[in-house]
Amino acid sequence: AEKEGYYILAPFGRSNTDFQSIGEQDVFAAIDHFKRRYAVDESRIILVGISMGGMGAWTIGVHYPHLFAGVLTVSGRADYYVWQGIARESVASYKQTLIDAEFASTLLPNLKNTPVLCIHGSSDTVNPVKEARFIAEKAKGIIPGFTYIEIEGADHWLFEDVFSRKDTRKWILERRLTSPVEFEYITYHPRYNGSYWLASSKFIQKAMPAKLSA
Repeated sequence: AEKEGYYILAPFGRSNTDFQSIGEQDVFAAIDHFKRRYAVDESRIILVGISMGGMGAWTIGVHYPHLFAGVLTVSGRADYYVWQGIARESVASYKQTLIDAEFASTLLPNLKNTPVLCIHGSSDTVNPVKEARFIAEKAKGIIPGFTYIEIEGADHWLFEDVFSRKDTRKWILERRLTSPVEFEYITYHPRYNGSYWLASSKFIQKAMPAKLSA
């Protein structure tokens, strides 16, 4: 960070919350506090997460794509059902809604205009690489700016190697937030009521996803 000239902010995320719900709100509280103290170029804020934070970066990224110039996940996960090794149909319908509202896998179209870099080790013993491969295959057909890098033989703890890579640092430095010509936004909850220049005022049918297109 000192060499390249950018800040690093590492929110605690209310401990073991996967940066979802109240953990997600902690991230924005930390960002707001940071912006009051330092000169921050809001067009160059990159959402980065490693391990549990990688899962958080996926979640926060799909909820607020209009706030970040890019999303970088390392050794993270984005699909609950692949993580747990279960079929979606095996979960009660109300739980499906709660899961789908948080996990990135069902909300990937929200990142259509956001560059995403996903990095994973092929020998990850904490988050198996099958999780990254699944979301990478799904994202390639939805997110034009998606890049997947799999590091052969690397385990879960590859963070220092990832951020010392020239291609990673180049990707970070080149990111700029732009306003798209068009976008699609899927949401399950009024807390996430819109993106870019469009917001919904209310939900007509609860427990069902709303889709905004502009």
